[in-house]
Amino acid sequence: EVMEMMQLVCADAGTVCPAVLTAHTHDELMRQLADHLARDHGVRAPTRTILDYMAGLAREGVQTA
Repeated sequence: EVMEMMQLVCADAGTVCPAVLTAHTHDELMRQLADHLARDHGVRAPTRTILDYMAGLAREGVQTA
C-alpha cells in the first residue's frame, strides 16, 4: 500500500545533518522536528520562526511503499 507522507530533509536547511523526518501530518512533522532540533542540534526551545522556516522546506506527497 502506498502512503502519502510529508518529508523534511534537515540538510535542506543548510546543516550538515543526515536526518530525514517523515510524517503523515504537519503537526506530527513539527513534533518530530522540535524533538530532532533539541536532541541533535541542542536547540531546546526552537522559535516559531525556525519551525516555520523548516516546515517550509518539507516536501508533501512523498510516497512510501
